[in-house]
Parts: sequence; C-alpha cells; structure tokens
Amino acid sequence: MKNIFASLLISAILMTALSTYAQPNKCGMNPQGNIKLFKELNLTDQQKDEIAKLRSEHQKQAIDLKADIQKLRIEIKDQLREKNLNEDKILSITKKISDLQAQLKESAVKTWLDSYKLLDEKQKETWKEHAPMLLGDRHMIDGKMRGRKMFRDMQMDGDRF
Repeated sequence: MKNIFASLLISAILMTALSTYAQPNKCGMNPQGNIKLFKELNLTDQQKDEIAKLRSEHQKQAIDLKADIQKLRIEIKDQLREKNLNEDKILSITKKISDLQAQLKESAVKTWLDSYKLLDEKQKETWKEHAPMLLGDRHMIDGKMRGRKMFRDMQMDGDRF
C-alpha cells in the first residue's frame, strides 16, 4: 500500500511538472507586433542578414535541445511503467530536462543580446522600449497587455522583418 501511494504521488508530481513544459504557451504578442517592432527599428540589409544568421543558429540549437528533452520525457514515462520505481533515476532525468530547458532559454537570451549589439544607438533605444516585453515581462503597449513569449515566438516563427 505504501509503495502504491508513493508511486502515485511521484507520478502525479512528475506529470504535473512535465505538463507545464509539454507545449509552449501561445499567449503574448501577436506576429503583427513583431513586424511592427522590426519596422520601427528600420534595419539595414546587413543587420537583417546578421540577425537572420543569429536566429538561424539559435533555431538549430533549439531543435536539438527540444529533441533531447522529448527523448528524456519518454525515458521518464518508461521509468514510470517499471514495476519498481527508481527514484534516483527519475530525479536524474528530471534534472537533465531542467538543464536542457535552461540551455534553451539561455540561447534565446544570448541571441537577443547578440542581435542588440548589431544595432545603432537610435535602434537600441527602440529595442530597449520593448526589452521587458521581449524578455518575458508583461506590460501595456498600444493599450493592450503584451509581452510573454514574444521573443520565443519571434525566434520560432521565422523571418518577420
């Protein structure tokens, strides 16, 4: 009875934790907001090319990291099907998933910072106006609540400028 309860408790905790990472939240700024920002920046062709290269590299890395995360999620499911749960193994896999998710977020922020370095002073001011939103904070823009996940959406949805 004690083992069954422990198994159910661990399963419930893991499934809850994993479900929060299963699909990205699609709330946040709409694609037109991204287009508006890039139009406001008035990027040169060279800046567009450099930012596109940075985004491409990030996207390639993100694909690999996400694939590794998905494989580890399958490993957890396999572990949960075992007759005798190996708590250390499950926790180890969970930590690996967390580490990969941290790498994914770090890559996105690094891409943001590297893109920022390519801008002139006027463009940097425009970029900074959107920085809290780009990095995940929510606030009012154009009379609407904006923010969360905009940078990720910008990175995932392809060229918008």
